[in-house]
Amino acid sequence: MLGILIGPLLTKCSAEKATRLREWRPELVCASRLRIIQLVLTVFFITVLPSGTLVGQPRAVETEIAFTEILRVGEETDENAYLFGLIMGLAVDSKGRILVADLRPPSVAVFSVDGERLGSVGGVGEGPGEYVSVDDVDVGPSDSIYVMDSRKGILHVYDPTDFTYVRHTRFPYDEDWGSVTSAVGVSDHGPIMRYNTVIIPDNVGKPRHSYAVLTSWTGERIRELARLPNLGLYAGLTSDGQPSAQVIKYAPSSVFRLSASQLFYSGLNAEIDILVTSLAGDSVKSIRWPHDPVPLTRNDIPSGLDAEARKLYPEFKPAYRSFVIDDQDNIWIKDYVEAPATEARWQVLDSEGRLIGQVLLPRTLGLYVIDTAKALAYGALRGDSGEYLLVVYSVDF
Repeated sequence: MLGILIGPLLTKCSAEKATRLREWRPELVCASRLRIIQLVLTVFFITVLPSGTLVGQPRAVETEIAFTEILRVGEETDENAYLFGLIMGLAVDSKGRILVADLRPPSVAVFSVDGERLGSVGGVGEGPGEYVSVDDVDVGPSDSIYVMDSRKGILHVYDPTDFTYVRHTRFPYDEDWGSVTSAVGVSDHGPIMRYNTVIIPDNVGKPRHSYAVLTSWTGERIRELARLPNLGLYAGLTSDGQPSAQVIKYAPSSVFRLSASQLFYSGLNAEIDILVTSLAGDSVKSIRWPHDPVPLTRNDIPSGLDAEARKLYPEFKPAYRSFVIDDQDNIWIKDYVEAPATEARWQVLDSEGRLIGQVLLPRTLGLYVIDTAKALAYGALRGDSGEYLLVVYSVDF
């Protein structure tokens, strides 16, 4: 409809199809026609789009954000290096200390911004403050440290001064929501926990979801903040009645994030449409951004799959891998790319959904924390040999 309204007003539109952002640029349009176009666009966005929806518009000039690596920890070439097995999460406290959650073996190591190892948080075992798995690490109010052990359903809390154990909260299996798999973040009111539906014989064939739930400091559920489809697996029953699962590679996945300003962000990565809510559960806004859908080909769907599993493959690949919220509530969105690509683009939208920049980074890099005040970005990089590295960048906007 919008094209019908403004199409006759444009004398020329570039059909440029670059690998970066899709955009249109009216050329040789007289001033009066440009004013008419602006009026039509204004009326469209006010009267057609739902209230609270922010639709970002591509800018004529794209700003490249410069990243310069200043720290790398975990390279095997250094005989004294600290080596990681599988980095699961990363957090930074107010003193600039970097906490890295590792799954193999379960551990949480602490580093200075210069890469000096300062110690570790907790340890493997069954005693107080000990864990059998490490799924993520978070920093809460007053720099308290939170480590999630999903196998035991326990969120451990540690003192930020000497990393000693303080207490823990247990999150038992819930028949409606399933099991806690991670802590989305720790708010001023309590932890926000991620529940995923567990596949059991009774729910095979039923919708499965991922839930984000605000809880109290003692683990009591306060309110559900988000509920999104959990479609990564096709569940069925074996001949003896036991549940089985097949991976649906390109199925949309949910992303939950808590910002420093205590806003909650959620999105399903089939498209860039991110809902922002308060911790009271009120909708604040929805941020949308256009992308070029990439269709699945016949070669993208594995042969030999169950016929019902094949039906769950989407028409298009996901719009993005993940997103991160920085300390200014800017949204950093990582494009969905696969090998053999070596780089992935991160698009940065401000809190009003406007593009403020982009940067190309290694495809195997995941960003966890972006501190614009200190102009630093922290992430985990998977190296060419499969090793995981802690990396820190200086960021120049």
